[in-house]
Amino acid sequence: MDFRSEIKERVLLLDGAMGTNLISMGISSELPFDILNTENPEPVIKVMKSYVSAGSDIIRTNTFSTIRPRLRHFGIEERLQEIAKAGISLCRSVIKEKKYLAVSIGPSGELMHPFGKATFDEIYDYYYEIARIYESEGVDIFWLETFTDISELKTAIIAVRDASKRPVVALMTFDENMRSTFGSTPQIMASVVSKLGVDAIGANCSIGSEGILNVIAEMKEFSPLPLVAQPNAGIPVTKEGRVYYPESPDEMASHTGRLIDNGVRIVGACCGSTAVHIGRIRKELDSLKISPFGPQSDSSSLVLTSRSLLVSISSDSFPVIIGERINPTNKKHLIEGLKNGDFSPFVREAVQQIDAGSQVLDINAGSSVAVESEVLPQIVKSILGQSDIPLSVDTTDDTALEKSLKYASGRALINSIKDDSSLEKRLRLAKRYGAAFIVLTLGEKGIPSTERERIQIAERIIEKASLYGLNTDDMLFDFLTLSAATSLNQVRMTLAAINEFSRRGLFTVLGVSNISYGLPQRSYINSAFLSFAIDAGLRAAIIDPLDRNMVATLYAASALAGYDRNFSRYINFGASSIPKGSEISETEINPVLRLSDAIISGRREDAVRITEEILKKKTDPRKVINDGILRAMKDVGVRFKSNQIFLPQVMLSAEAAQASFDIIMRSSGGQSIEKKGRIVIATVEGDIHDLGKNLVSAVLRNSGFEVIDLGKNVKADVIVNKAIESGADIIGLSALMTTTMGRMREVTGLLKKNNINIPVLIGGAVVTDSYAREIGAYYGGDAVEAVAIAEKIAGKDAE
Repeated sequence: MDFRSEIKERVLLLDGAMGTNLISMGISSELPFDILNTENPEPVIKVMKSYVSAGSDIIRTNTFSTIRPRLRHFGIEERLQEIAKAGISLCRSVIKEKKYLAVSIGPSGELMHPFGKATFDEIYDYYYEIARIYESEGVDIFWLETFTDISELKTAIIAVRDASKRPVVALMTFDENMRSTFGSTPQIMASVVSKLGVDAIGANCSIGSEGILNVIAEMKEFSPLPLVAQPNAGIPVTKEGRVYYPESPDEMASHTGRLIDNGVRIVGACCGSTAVHIGRIRKELDSLKISPFGPQSDSSSLVLTSRSLLVSISSDSFPVIIGERINPTNKKHLIEGLKNGDFSPFVREAVQQIDAGSQVLDINAGSSVAVESEVLPQIVKSILGQSDIPLSVDTTDDTALEKSLKYASGRALINSIKDDSSLEKRLRLAKRYGAAFIVLTLGEKGIPSTERERIQIAERIIEKASLYGLNTDDMLFDFLTLSAATSLNQVRMTLAAINEFSRRGLFTVLGVSNISYGLPQRSYINSAFLSFAIDAGLRAAIIDPLDRNMVATLYAASALAGYDRNFSRYINFGASSIPKGSEISETEINPVLRLSDAIISGRREDAVRITEEILKKKTDPRKVINDGILRAMKDVGVRFKSNQIFLPQVMLSAEAAQASFDIIMRSSGGQSIEKKGRIVIATVEGDIHDLGKNLVSAVLRNSGFEVIDLGKNVKADVIVNKAIESGADIIGLSALMTTTMGRMREVTGLLKKNNINIPVLIGGAVVTDSYAREIGAYYGGDAVEAVAIAEKIAGKDAE
């Protein structure tokens, strides 16, 4: 029986941790443990054999870091193929074809837009390269694990799928707040990844069994696939300089039954686990009566997502607002932007529509003044650099479409697919990128003259889409909105077709405003037609969210149609729409407060513009920094700690604050800006993760500190020497992995040995306050807390 068949018949047992077991054996290395595959394989073999003896059905290779950019950081990228093939050979020598060989592939260590400079094509090439090597070696399963960015995981899956037809398992890691580092929820991950042709999805690392169980329970509602649970042996704690994982084998095994009840078909363990943990899970599995696998999710819905937002469309859900304003037609400011290569007008339109209640943005760049395949992807990139919202990519240009889909971090909507020569190409793109799509009921002959013809076109596209593995929950059906002034009978056909598909449980969408073309007072006609369409079963409306008549009609009609239980949405909308008379808020009057608001919202371009306006009025730069930038970042910190916003929004705010701060510094020559202190900051040796460190650096700079950033994978003596040389007031250290946090002790030890009195501030995913006290350092749990601690150390906390 092969892997795909077997996970539907029984639950398979994965192995456990590799790295933490090697550390417990006294193995250390300045290079990734993957190098042991070639230089010291016996410890790796010993760990693998222990899992085989414990009863694992799947053994992973010791290749988690074997991908070009990771090895490049350690100067060994030329050994990529050697290390990869040695990892396969070692694993195969242990399992001897009696177990499944899963090749472990982790994140690349590179950051994709909008958090870094790596492009889709660059990340794709890295994963395609390594996948081709593994495909040539004949692995059983591609095991993509510990991903934190949904964009990178999507890209990796697409690359692996292009390189091989072998099974793919995809896992992300989540924290105790049920979010990935970049803000994705388990539901978002399940919705996005399940559409990319993988065989199983799940979660690993970061949290213990109870936390993983909670993650799995949320995933199962949004995916029909078998699920995978790979928890840590609890959340790590430190004691006497060593990292401990508190979850016992019995405690971990006790969750097995509940995991299986929630759709788990592969169970194993991650950091801190041993063969004893796996053996205990084996015993628990063998005692359970397990039924054949059946999909856990039986609800029919179409899901669109961004990195951190999810929009669900179902037969009884509240109709979704898709903002229509990002379209150059008859919009002079957008045309000028296209001519000048200035996409800020498009970004401002996006922000306005989001503020007005759009849940999805339709992006159209069609015009005669620019090449659409060049400008549309850049517009999408610019909007996603300032906002996080699901997108509808509206274009007839297949090249522009594919380039734009590469930027969409979540699950985008293609607008649109019709029954013509472009059909198969667009179905392939939808399948490849996991996108949903609008079925426009047009054919080669143009607009169908009857309701029946429109429905037949939709049915033909459904049939053809099924050949690509696409289902009706991937589709929104558009039965065409024609002008009532010239085609009143056609309007009735549109409503009848919507009603028919609504009865079938299928989902419909319309570009509503076409109904009033050629008529005066268009908003009234649009609103009336929208109410008829909602009553017929319309599930999503492409409208102008700044047209309050339209939006009010949508809320009222939806409530009357039974989509708004207890009229709660309508009541909230009505309360928010009450006119405020002539009162103007202080934020609107005070430009410094407007700057603060722009930073909080992560609107970099607005922050730059407002800062320049303020400085022209000769405002004291210190007032701008204290009342504008610092006030904003403190507010961001409060929202972040209370889970109102997440890391992506914090990073956008930090970038906006940095842009404003840079303008102030250039304007004043830095002369009037008092520094709170100088900090040397670095990610410690052996650790190539620098996202958190970069964020802390940015927030420290925006808070008035001079920051000397040494980068990542930095040796202790280099850090200390630079701190002495620069006269640093504080040393900041970051570590993400339990295998590298011990390097922090090396820094504090080196300082103590040489009687150097420089305070050390540490942080990172695995770092705790108790560990900081143990090594004689201060602890910052996040960027905002790190700033507060740094201010106390520097004696500037009262300012």
